[in-house]
Amino acid sequence: NSVSMLDAKRMLNARELEELRWTVDEYIKYGRENALSQRWVKQLENASARVHITRLEALQLKMQQHIEALYGGQTDAVDAMIRDAYRDTFWHGAYEIQHGTGVGWQLEPISNSRIESIIKRPWTADGRTFSDRIWTNKQQLLNTLETKLVQAMVRGEGASAFIDDLAQEMGVMRNRAEALAYTEAAYFSSVAQGDCYKELHVKRYRVVATLDHKTSKICREMDGKVFPESERKPGVTAYPFHTRCRSTDVPHYDDMWGVRAARGADGKTY
Repeated sequence: NSVSMLDAKRMLNARELEELRWTVDEYIKYGRENALSQRWVKQLENASARVHITRLEALQLKMQQHIEALYGGQTDAVDAMIRDAYRDTFWHGAYEIQHGTGVGWQLEPISNSRIESIIKRPWTADGRTFSDRIWTNKQQLLNTLETKLVQAMVRGEGASAFIDDLAQEMGVMRNRAEALAYTEAAYFSSVAQGDCYKELHVKRYRVVATLDHKTSKICREMDGKVFPESERKPGVTAYPFHTRCRSTDVPHYDDMWGVRAARGADGKTY
């Protein structure tokens, strides 16, 4: 609402400070009940004890609370998606292999501890897990919000310019979040596929790329290549080979044969 930087730096009066404390206490309660970051809960506790807070700091506290809640929800959602991807791929793969060979095996249920150990294992070259990446996205969003807010106040702009700038930044961040979700799901699907092959004594697998005009160069080159299951390494010898990778793999036997489906630029399947 075109708040100037001078107004933003003004201290809250006694009534405003008391109202903020009530709000912060609600945030603290929410944070404890929903297992938000302990660091953030501590920051809230410190803010609640302060006797001097500016309007700008109060706005930033409220913004960050929304981001922390969104971050917690996103982490839970991606975690649930990964667990589902692992279980679905494992059991679907086991069914297809046993159905195709006509031989059935008794398989042990997948324990939560088994999935937990896989989720916590970094798999990319930079050694970061999906939680680390979501945390990085959260920090970027917070930094962007605070920067844009202060800039709007310094320039004396209304909400519309601020919102337009933020929407543009958020569009990029949304794409990053989608890419993260797709790629992480593909990785854990690949791990589940490999674990399934080991359980069913599949010795080799064949890379299968999605064939259409969007297929990446690396997936075109990897398509049809056969590897020993002992050499499975997602990103190197198994999918995902890149961000948003659509490739998969299937068990390989010497007497396998058949045809492949491909989609042309005209949208038709051949």
